Parts: sequence; C-alpha cells; structure tokens
Amino acid sequence: MLAYAINTNVLFTCIFTRLPMVFVFIANTICNVHFISFTNTLATCLQQTVMVGEMLIMLYYVKPYKRFIMGLFKREIAPVMVVSYVSSKSNKD
Repeated sequence: MLAYAINTNVLFTCIFTRLPMVFVFIANTICNVHFISFTNTLATCLQQTVMVGEMLIMLYYVKPYKRFIMGLFKREIAPVMVVSYVSSKSNKD
C-alpha cells in the first residue's frame, strides 16, 4: 500500500509540475504574450496545489489513514432527551 502511494505521488508530481513547464517552453518559443502569461499562471497554480494532492493521495492509499478519515465521517445516532423546565415562581415586583 505504501508502494502504491509513492508511485502515485511521483506520477502526480511529474504530471502537475513538469508537464506545465513543457507548455511554458512552447509558449516562450511561440512568443505569444497572452499564451506565455496563461501558461505561467497555470504552471504556478498547479505547482502550488501539488502538496495538497500529495497529502490526499497518501490519505487515500495508506489503509490506516484511510480508515481513520472514513471513521471521522461515520455518524453514530445518539438518543436525545428533551427536558423542559418550567419555573413555578413568578417574578412580580
């Protein structure tokens, strides 16, 4: 299970950090200012979200982590007792 998590993390990192750099290189070769700006923004956004993706992959593939996270979402139905309180004293001054 740890090997799957590591392999998936490596592939995820390569796809979301290296592939946009190829597009940035192509954009610089074409010399289109709007395409360069778009690819630089996209590459920066993808590189910033890689850490979150790696954490989610690790939580999904490692069984104890996955069991813990899924346990947080299970709700137990607990009985609720409603007690009404009525005061017998009146507050007249």
